[in-house]
Amino acid sequence: MADLKRMGLLRPIVDGRVRAITWKNDGGGLDKLGIIPGAKGIRFVKRDDEGKLAGLFVPYFLAFGAESVPGETPSLGRTRPSLPRCVWL
Repeated sequence: MADLKRMGLLRPIVDGRVRAITWKNDGGGLDKLGIIPGAKGIRFVKRDDEGKLAGLFVPYFLAFGAESVPGETPSLGRTRPSLPRCVWL
């Protein structure tokens, strides 16, 4: 998440353009992974070899320790993110 934010990929979509990470594949072509941020999580989208879209939604959620008050952690005084649970389309 920190790397995606640092790269500017978690900013809201403007003019309908989805931000993407691009890399070279083994065949010499380019592959792209689209990143669509939302209020409840991030949707990653990619086209398969047939041109169909496949996606993965990773929701945001917060976890708290047994002693913490909702919205705070005892040492930091703020929420801390937990590992996401992935949901395929």
